[in-house]
Amino acid sequence: MFVYFVTGITCEDKETEYKGYRGRRCFGYFSTFEEAEDAVLNNRCDIFEYIHEYAVIEKVEDGIHQIDLNPTWYKWNVEEGDYEKTEEPDFAKGYVGWGIG
Repeated sequence: MFVYFVTGITCEDKETEYKGYRGRRCFGYFSTFEEAEDAVLNNRCDIFEYIHEYAVIEKVEDGIHQIDLNPTWYKWNVEEGDYEKTEEPDFAKGYVGWGIG
């Protein structure tokens, strides 16, 4: 069985101009990728919260120390007011387990 974790990632610190990874919040999980992606693309329950510049969906199998080596990334589009699919950001390269780390 797989679950799809949806996690918001905070990167930017406007006070210090820091642009790297600052924090994360796992918002929940779904039994299908389509449900998880719908939640992200529609910013369900305000995943963005004005601080989560990125969102990531990870496909994780049940068990201990399970990880997704190819998660799906989204970046907030300020002008459109929604998330759009994007490439893995530089700060995330080499890291796994955003949702249940």
